[in-house]
Amino acid sequence: MTTVSVISPFYNEGRGLQLFVEKVAHVFAGLDYDLTIIMVDDGSKDNSWSSLKEIVPENFKLLGIRLAKNFGKEAAIAAGLSLADSDVVITIDCDLQHPPELMESMLKFWEEGAEIVLAVKQERQKESFSTGWQPSFFIKFSIGLLKMISMDLAILYFWTAKSSLR
Repeated sequence: MTTVSVISPFYNEGRGLQLFVEKVAHVFAGLDYDLTIIMVDDGSKDNSWSSLKEIVPENFKLLGIRLAKNFGKEAAIAAGLSLADSDVVITIDCDLQHPPELMESMLKFWEEGAEIVLAVKQERQKESFSTGWQPSFFIKFSIGLLKMISMDLAILYFWTAKSSLR
């Protein structure tokens, strides 16, 4: 059976972890994959870690990594990748701003031969000025520096290169 690891970094998401895991498990319930969910606590200061430990997995494996401090999303994803031993790896934030239901479509593209499937959100939800200007400024500022390469994709390239060296 094809194995899939879903890696989800989180920071102070104690109240939403159970729902996220349930939604991911629901997506995979009707699919023919062996699922492992890898949750990476990026130094949360709330009850996130204890909330994660209370989740009882059914029909899937649940692994948790707890980082000593907040290293950032990219480092948390890299930590999750270090545990992933599967045919397919999917990274997704657990705040449900990106619907886990898209994973089924993404897996179909992979089954059709795509090596990398990247979902990009077309529209952002309405945000207040204080939360909306910061990402906008960062994106405009960093386009020239990063040449439109997301950090997630950069991590993926590094991980692919590293695994081909083994």
